[in-house]
Parts: sequence; structure tokens; C-alpha cells
Amino acid sequence: MSLKPQFVTFSERGLKSPAAARRLVRVAYRAWREGRQTIALIRTTMREIETIIAGFTDIGIPTTTLTPAAVVSRPARHVREALAAGAGVVVLPLSGGPYWQEQVVGALRYSLDLPAPRDLDRDGAGGLDAPAPAAPVKVALLGCGAVGSAVLAALLDEPRHVAVAAVMARDLARHRARFPGVRFVRTLDELAAASPDIFIDLGSREAPSEEAMRRFLTAGVPVITANKQVLAASFDALRDAARRGSAALLHSAAVGGSAPVLELARRLAGDGITAVSGIVNGTVNFVLSRLADGASFEEALDAARAAGLAEADPSDDLEGHDAAAKAVLVAHAAFGQAPDAAPGRETLGEALARLPDAVRAGRVKQVTEVRRTPDGRIEASVRFLALPDGHALLRCRDAENAAEVRLADGSRHAVFGLGAGGVPTAAAVLADLEDLLIARAGAAAAPRAVANG
Repeated sequence: MSLKPQFVTFSERGLKSPAAARRLVRVAYRAWREGRQTIALIRTTMREIETIIAGFTDIGIPTTTLTPAAVVSRPARHVREALAAGAGVVVLPLSGGPYWQEQVVGALRYSLDLPAPRDLDRDGAGGLDAPAPAAPVKVALLGCGAVGSAVLAALLDEPRHVAVAAVMARDLARHRARFPGVRFVRTLDELAAASPDIFIDLGSREAPSEEAMRRFLTAGVPVITANKQVLAASFDALRDAARRGSAALLHSAAVGGSAPVLELARRLAGDGITAVSGIVNGTVNFVLSRLADGASFEEALDAARAAGLAEADPSDDLEGHDAAAKAVLVAHAAFGQAPDAAPGRETLGEALARLPDAVRAGRVKQVTEVRRTPDGRIEASVRFLALPDGHALLRCRDAENAAEVRLADGSRHAVFGLGAGGVPTAAAVLADLEDLLIARAGAAAAPRAVANG
């Protein structure tokens, strides 16, 4: 990461507010997806700081926590080493009073050329890192599965920012029991009748996601979606609908979960990208990890379902359809167009038959790649590769995702994060929502929020 880290401070008082603690995590995540690391000086004890560290790791941000001794003895050197080692967040617990904070802040600013830290206690207690509107923004959701329920729970915790207008789902009785007071509906007409200001699509392939997105975008309602299958199949049509309605279409969560794969590709798109490759399906990576641990295929798949990663019908993941759809979205972000042909796919079953020993040895990964050929064509593939010892992708276990962007000058840029599961994917959805709220407030800090595609 080449951008200057952000510097924030937080207090023990803030730790006692769940909303404030969530805000710290979201501030760090927004920086992470923008390619910036975070230095967080937290005035508390090591015991209490575990709550915060869990918030970072739950969404897949690599986190390094210094010891109290390191914080008061040459803190800049220790922070510099942690940042160079790839930490997304460096946490500095400080149990001393204002004098020690002043000394540590001064040392870090002088040695690392940092601006004055942002005091999150003074910023307010809301969990969303965006200005609170005069009246809550009305949000409608489609889908209440693992991701949808995580997003819904987060929205209900932010009454100053948003009001949940309606949620379209199948099993209304079950969802109403879990979220009393929320209006659940069965049809798209009922959802549209709620007149939302923002629509969040978290539906499955079978859900009426495309129809809903077209309808809301055409009507000028911004859309946030994690539905990679629908996006990949109808990207141009949905982008045209967004342009006709002058509405934003955001989809950070569609690739990589909390790993900011699309953001990195968009950020480097003007720098001569030659290829983007990596692991973009957390479910398959989880299964491969379990197989390497000695589990049978059935045991590995059952474990993925128990972890909330695999669907009852996991064929989209196991046959490569999910990764292929994500390859299309990566191509749009990196090269401004879809691949010239449908991505080639290898299924997990084929890989198990072809590379059984390498799978058991833990050397096989599902690698998705999008590349520009010497003659200018955009090609994409989803393959299972036996990687050499020491390869960076072998560090990705369970639901972790990773992507590497290669540039024409030979440089490489990588991101990591959790690529599946309700909490990591919800983090990306909520970050898109923060972009929209900031844009609505007239801030110039969210250019992505007005870029369709």
C-alpha cells in the first residue's frame, strides 16, 4: 500500500459503546478498501482491547497489536515494521494518561510524517462513518439469508442514519420472529410501495434481483448489490438503467467479501493492468483447507455449510460458476469491459480427480485470473493449480480471499480478506451504504458513490 496511513485515537469510554466500537472498525475498513492502513491509538488496557481486535479480524483485516512497552518505547519503529509486514491495522494500547498519549502521538507524527490523529470520541457515537441526515434514510432490502440478516441487524442498530422500510423474503414467519417490528413482504410491488431512498439487493440467483434493480435504478433509487451472478449476466443493462435514472449502482460486496478486490482493480485501472489473479471463492477455499486437513469431501462440505459458507445446493461454487461471474466483474473493473469469451471453468470434482495428492498436501488452490493478451483481448479463467511451496496464495485458508494486480511496469499489488460469510460481506455492503450517505450529505470524499460500474 503506497497511500499514507490514517491515524485515529479512541478511548476506553468509546469501548463501552458498541456503536462507537463498530464505528472504529468501519473507519478502519473504509481505509483498508481505499488502499490505506490504519494506526489506532486506543487508550485502554490489553485485556479490554481484545473486543476491538475481534472486530477487525472478524471482517478479515490483518491486524497487529503492539505491547504496551512497545507503544511507549520507540513506537514509530514498531509501527513502521508492522505496516511494512502488511498489517491493515496497527493497534497501540495505551494505559497511561494524557501526557503519555501526547508523547506517543508526537513521536508517531514526527517519525512517520502523519497528520494530527482523528479523535473518534469527538466524531460522535454512531456506528456508520457518515454524517447523520436530518431524517433517517429509508432502505429496502431483498433477501434475508446469511448476508441479508447481518446487514439488517446492522441497519437496525443505526436509527439515526437509516430506517428499514421493508424487507422482501420467503419465510416471513421465521424472519418476523427474529426481527420483530420489521416489515417483511413477499412481492416486489410491496417492496416498491415502501418508497425507499436506497435499495439493497442481497438475493440469490433465483430471486427477482435483476427486475428489482432495473426497477429501482430506472426510478432514480440508488442500488447496492452483492449478487455477482445477476451483475455478471446483465452488467451493461443494469449500468444503462443506472444512467437513465441517474442513480448509483454499487457492488463492492460482489467480489472478495471484505477483501477490496474491485476497489484495487478500479484504483489501478489507469496504470496499465496486465492481469488480476487470485482466490475469490471462500467456500471452495474452505473445502480445500478441510481436505488438506484430512477430511473427506462430504465432511468438508458439511463443515462449509455449518460455517454458513456453502448453500444447500453448492453447485455454483463447486462447478466454478461463482468464480466465473466474479471474473467478469473484475474484468469490468480492471479493463472496462467483459472478457471476450465466457471464462473457462474447471470444477472441483475435476481437480480432485486430476490432482488428488496435491489437494491432500494442501498445495491446490482455485485460481481465478483475468488478463489482457498481447493482441488486446481480455481473457478469463477459473482453474485449480498446484502451487509451489512458499507461494503467497497458500497462506489463504478457510474463507480467506486474495487478489494480485500485475501492472505493465512489472509491479504487483495485493489485497487479502475474508471472502465469504455474513459478517465480512455485510462489511462491504455497509461501506457502500456509507459512500451513498456521504454523497447524499454533499461530501466530496466519496467519488465512487456516483460512479456507475
